[in-house]
Amino acid sequence: MHFMAKHRSIVIIVAIAVVALALFAIVFNDTARRVYEPVLGWVGFGHKEFHIHADFKVFINEKPVDFTAPQYQSTKDAVLDRGVHLHDQDGAVLHMHERGVTLSRTFSSLGMSLANECFGLDTGETFCNDGEKTLRMYVNGKLNKKFGEYVFKDLDKILITYGAEEEAKMQLETITDIACIFSVQCPERGEPPEEGCVTGAGCPIDYTIE
Repeated sequence: MHFMAKHRSIVIIVAIAVVALALFAIVFNDTARRVYEPVLGWVGFGHKEFHIHADFKVFINEKPVDFTAPQYQSTKDAVLDRGVHLHDQDGAVLHMHERGVTLSRTFSSLGMSLANECFGLDTGETFCNDGEKTLRMYVNGKLNKKFGEYVFKDLDKILITYGAEEEAKMQLETITDIACIFSVQCPERGEPPEEGCVTGAGCPIDYTIE
């Protein structure tokens, strides 16, 4: 009887140990999948979330468009476009969560339009080349004529401006340089802020990444 009781105790101890190890594995796995990888984003279940960022600015007749306005911001409850968007009251950095998203689609999600010669605001106003004023787009300081067809890359700095050429030169200097913080490419400048869209249930994962 003493042997049976001792054997039963050993079995119970082993069972408890197995359960404890299983719980530890679950907790560890949950923590591990929250590790952040630069550029690619959050890692989970063996997949990598495509998540890149670009600084951008739009000027119309010398006035910057304020993208911090609520109608341009995505939230967990209202994502304007699951592939690309702005969020957390930040109007300076574009977040792309799906490969191949064009600027045309980006601005369309905000109620705007971008074509080779015209930029349309969500107010219904359209600004087109007229001989005196011209629509221009700069990517990393260089003129780019792809306009709406352009697919931005990680850490791009994009300026879209309608007006005179001399105005564009000054506007280029106003573009922020914070996309690298979100993409964890300049750790010396601090850690990326907690992104509600990423840590919540608002953003999809592009599983096409190898």
